[in-house]
Order: sequence, then structure tokens, then C-alpha cells
Amino acid sequence: MSKLKKTLEAKVFSTVSFMKKKYINSLEGRIVKVPVDRLLLGGENGINAYNYSLMVGDPMRPSRKVIYGPHVDLLKEYQRSGDAFFSENLYKQSKYYQNAKECIEFTGRYFSAYAEEDIISRMKMFVDQVFKNESHDYTKKIGHSGVGTPIILAPIDFSNYYEVVDGNHRIASAIFEGKDFIEASIRFNKVVTPVQDLLSKVLWEGGRKELYQPVDCPELEETWVTVRKSTDRLGMMRKFLDEKGLSANKGISYIDLGASYGWFVHKMSEAGYDSLGIELDVHSIRLGQWVYGLNESSVKRSNIATFFKENDNKFDVVSNFSVLHHFVMGRGGLRPEEYIQHLDKMTRKVLFIETGQGHEDWFKETLHGWDVDFIQKWILSNTSFNEVIPLGKDSDNIGKFRNNYSRTMFACLR
Repeated sequence: MSKLKKTLEAKVFSTVSFMKKKYINSLEGRIVKVPVDRLLLGGENGINAYNYSLMVGDPMRPSRKVIYGPHVDLLKEYQRSGDAFFSENLYKQSKYYQNAKECIEFTGRYFSAYAEEDIISRMKMFVDQVFKNESHDYTKKIGHSGVGTPIILAPIDFSNYYEVVDGNHRIASAIFEGKDFIEASIRFNKVVTPVQDLLSKVLWEGGRKELYQPVDCPELEETWVTVRKSTDRLGMMRKFLDEKGLSANKGISYIDLGASYGWFVHKMSEAGYDSLGIELDVHSIRLGQWVYGLNESSVKRSNIATFFKENDNKFDVVSNFSVLHHFVMGRGGLRPEEYIQHLDKMTRKVLFIETGQGHEDWFKETLHGWDVDFIQKWILSNTSFNEVIPLGKDSDNIGKFRNNYSRTMFACLR
């Protein structure tokens, strides 16, 4: 190692050690037992998970469980392959190697590895320690915790999960050994994940801990309420399409107006439909890109009334959930009759529609009389559809919403 590199390493090590000592001294200091399946991935090189994930362009990183992370994966891969893992360069495909490589690219180093070729030595030290019981003195290596330093976790706000601040390798070893709990020091200050932060900006939620469509993230699963389960409506829609011979293998186009996060677009695309969504809220659109992997062309940002004016295309299947009543109550910029006529014009084969109804507590006055019979007749009298078929009700009228929802979904066709 060159004299310059040694000097640089010594300075970095001194700075990191000082920051860690200062950081550790700011902890609450209580050591608690935490289930390993409650741990989510942290950042790297002292950068917290939130900032690091956005830096590397992976906002879902802090929402992934440590049990599926790169450190545990390394031990499992080595156990499967043995020494061939290194001799046959299998390690280059591992999550650990890719994580370290990414860390070097964005921060300049991964522990004492400054280049890709340095990563293998770090990996070998770790597997030797676990599989061959060989001890290594990490205390003088950059980025490693000192002897006796506890595993450090940060509690994730509005959640029963923790972000790993320090101790990834020790946690991975414990998980690999089959331990269900680790002992760790818990920080005072709570953190949020990028997904939580983005949800707080979604217009519909208004800062409430609610999900309008399903989002599969651990930190949301117990303390965030999924208001519209959506699976029931998707099931009714898919069943009807199959019965009418409109399965995806026939090249059927689909559009969801008022797509929210894009869950229906995602699911219909998965099923093989040529799918598009229209949504005004940019935060909802971005959330769908993050959590469902939707690309930028999957959901177009637009006001629905504006989209009607700018779009002349027809779609085989159109869905419009929980939007019509806003126009009935005068909030949408079009008369409700004009709105349903635009939907009629856009639909080539089937329109699936659901709207607020008069039986719901929050619409008893504003939508008085809007029941199943009225909605059927109203659609028939204002469109060219000659069939308006009730398919069933949603099951979202539970908990604090027990006197709302239970809306009927209709299939409209000619």
C-alpha cells in the first residue's frame, strides 16, 4: 500500500471512529432484544437508509427485510457453493458483491475496499469467520465497529420495525445461526422510510396513515390501514372479462381513470392486458413506480376532464372507480351526464364503474337516492350502453368505515 493511501486511510479511519463514538454516545443506551424479522436494511458508510437509498436510486431499499438482504444472502450462497463460490467467480453475481460495488461507486469505498477487486477479500473474511471460525481483527479497519460496540438500530416511525444503523454482519451471522432475536441499542430518534415519506404527501391521504390501494411494505403492514382492498373488485372484473371472452391473450387494451397508485394498472398488466392509467397526483404516480415497478408510461399524469378533451382513443376495457360521485356533487368541472357520456365514448367493449352511493354515512344527503336501481337507470338513460349489470359489492365497509363503502360495481356494455 502506498504511503499516500495509508495516510488517507488513517485519516478516514480517525474521522469515522470519532463520528461513531460521538454517535454512539448520543444513544439512549438501553439494550433490548429485537426479533430479526423486524429489521429493515439500513444505509452504508454512515449514510442513513433514507438518504442512501435515494442517492443510489433504490427508494425501496429501506423497506426490505434484513433476512433477505445481501449479508445473509452471502452466507447462504457460500453454504450452497462452497469454495467454488470464489474460485468460479460466482461471488460476482451475489447481492453482497453488487451492494459493495454500488457503495464504492457512490461513496468511494466499502469498508476498506476502494475498488471492485478489493471486495473479495472482505467477503472471504466474513465467510471464514462464520464457516471456519477464523477470527479477524477488524478494529483497525475502516468503517468497522470497535470491540464491545453494540448493534445499533433506529426505530421506524408509525411502525414496529427498525432500521439497521450498525451491525449488518453480526446480524447476518445471528440469522444464519438460526437465532430469532438479536440484542441491540435503540436510538432515541425515529426515522421514516422513503415510502412512508411519499405516502405522507399523497393528496388523497391528507397525512392520514391510510393506503388507498394495497402496498406490500413491512413498515406499513400493522399500523397503516388499507382502505380499499381492491382485490374484490379486480376479481369481479377479471371473472366478467373471462366469461365474455375478453381474456388478455386476445390483445385487449385497458385503461383505469383515476388510477391512484396504479394497482389496477399493475395487476391488469401482469395479467397480459395492454394497460394504461390516468392520475393527477404526482406522488401517487411515483409511489406506483416504486412499489409496483410501473414505468413512466404506465400511468399518465392528467386531470380526467382534461384527458377527455385531449384523447380520441378508444379502449376495449375501461374502469372508473369512486370518481363519478365527485362530478355528481359538482366537484369535477363537468356535469355528471357529460362525464358518463365521455366514458361511453371512450369504451369499445366494457366499462366497469363504481361510485359513491346514498347508503353511505358521508353521502346520505349529497347522494340521496343514488342506489343500485337508480344508478342502473341513470347510466342507461345517459349513454349508448344497453346493459348495466351489477357485479357485486366491495368489502371495504369494516372498522371505522363500517357505515361507508360496500359500493356496487357495474359492468356496462352494448
